[in-house]
Amino acid sequence: MTPSPFHMLQFSLFNRSTLSLDPDGPIPFTYRILTSKGLTSDDIDLAQLQGKSILITGASGGIGLECARILARVGCRLILTARNAPRAQEMLDKIQEAGMQSDGKTTLESMIVDCESFESLRMFSAEIGKRSHLDMAILNAGVYRTEYNSLENGWEESIQVNFLSSYVLSLLLLPLLSRAPQPGRLLLVSSEAHAWANPKESNLPDLLENLNTPEKYMCQERYYITKLLVVLWAQELAQRVDSDKVLVSSVSPGWCQTTLFRDFNQQGIAYWFEGLFSRTPVDGAYEYCNALVKMEAANAGRFFAYGRIYPPSRATQSEIARDIRSTMYDDMLDILPESIVSMLPTL
Repeated sequence: MTPSPFHMLQFSLFNRSTLSLDPDGPIPFTYRILTSKGLTSDDIDLAQLQGKSILITGASGGIGLECARILARVGCRLILTARNAPRAQEMLDKIQEAGMQSDGKTTLESMIVDCESFESLRMFSAEIGKRSHLDMAILNAGVYRTEYNSLENGWEESIQVNFLSSYVLSLLLLPLLSRAPQPGRLLLVSSEAHAWANPKESNLPDLLENLNTPEKYMCQERYYITKLLVVLWAQELAQRVDSDKVLVSSVSPGWCQTTLFRDFNQQGIAYWFEGLFSRTPVDGAYEYCNALVKMEAANAGRFFAYGRIYPPSRATQSEIARDIRSTMYDDMLDILPESIVSMLPTL
């Protein structure tokens, strides 16, 4: 079944927040969309990011590209990823055309990584690992599919890109981030929609197996749950790493006008609905920058949204979510290919 553009605002009738004013429910969500003020450069001390080496995955379009444009004007040393060489070159051209810091502090470098492929992640890690250090990383790559799409490695695409690749990259980048002169900063991109997740399985292997089965979960449920897993992993990873070396948090850019929902049918309705309610990719990019600036040991593992640290959602506090998180690290070592596990640092 192909969903309509309104699935991002649909809740299961079994979700307690659907017909209430619960902060995780659709009524407060819609209110926040309509009333929230987008951040600008005046709201963020971007000078703190000047001269920093910053990796942004999925930077060839949408929010990732806009974030790169902002940071290029600040004067950062940017490492930007795209899925292939033509998209990487197009990405660099767009950033240069938009303008960069005139004093030469900005540097641009593109790298190829396909988050659909574990082998691509492995090759990327080997290449970027040659650097002395990395100051910050934004794991921005993500997809939302309206139909089940199985990859060559057997995983459904949104599971692979949204969660598995984020998990792998977050660990592979830890050694580089830990060597930064100041605590490295790792920002995992999630979504406010993680609060709508309603997983039925209390352990990660069973959950991923069922998510990977077309009949078990619909596409929008799969998206919500993968974004919940990202938030839970950010919380868990923040607890496992030394905050004097690496800070970890997650962020929601808000509902932005990007190509994330390009697979929707009824495109005319989708564009109208997005135009009425959604934010611009620039708004989302400033959410990333704000989180990078405000990350500190005291808020490690927290979720940023709407320019501030956002209260934990009911979904992250449920007994099922806590059970999933408690064994997530060990479970993933059993789930991932040995070729990847052998490269990961031990926590």
